[in-house]
Amino acid sequence: GCSQSGIRLSMRDVHDRECMFVRRRCFFPFQTNEEARREKAKAGVDFCGRYFTKFAFVSHLAECDWRSIKCDVRGCGELLPFCKMKQHAATCPSVIVRCSNGCDWEGKRKELTAHKAECPREYVKCGLIALDDEDAQGCLHGCERSMIDGHRAECDYRVWTCPNCDTQTNAYLAVRHGDQCGESRQKCPNCRKLIRRKVFDTHLDEFCDGASKPCTFASFGCLEHGTVQELTTHERQAAPRHLRLV
Repeated sequence: GCSQSGIRLSMRDVHDRECMFVRRRCFFPFQTNEEARREKAKAGVDFCGRYFTKFAFVSHLAECDWRSIKCDVRGCGELLPFCKMKQHAATCPSVIVRCSNGCDWEGKRKELTAHKAECPREYVKCGLIALDDEDAQGCLHGCERSMIDGHRAECDYRVWTCPNCDTQTNAYLAVRHGDQCGESRQKCPNCRKLIRRKVFDTHLDEFCDGASKPCTFASFGCLEHGTVQELTTHERQAAPRHLRLV
């Protein structure tokens, strides 16, 4: 398109640089080709990349979709390509948003995550685990955060501490633990005392005052049975007979 002629050969390089019909490539939002190459940018994806003649290039710069503009949201001011503005508007950290849970909170988008961590209407899981089984799922109940404390106070997976041995387990296992706990107390049917479960059999065999036991002279043929108190009286009264048996 250039109509200039009669150019000296020594001025050819100067003319080629200044000719208004020389094609130039737009590298917006980068400043130079070297900068775009350094960033490994792709034409049409990361920068403009279109070609224009020099006289049309100036007007293109003012209308290029990749020209840099500043976000007009108060508190943001980020520089970004014009064609990326809609995408940025959907994620701008300084734009004012409302809580999606329906509470009264509103604030900057970058503050939303912190709000969700304490929002009373955020849906949360109970999270209590099975203490006796690491592979179990635990409690899967979910509700609004404002109601979760009430649920955990009654949850089957809440921590229960045995009053006898201080073992901690889940509340739904309390009855089973109570039936097996060696430190729990069981009433003796003979002496009516509360005896620890793990020594209950030993108590019945050796220490229970109300249990029926054979006479000390049973090995000599005495067939009398009774409590410790009854046998004491028996041995005192039956001393002559025991001597004859011996």
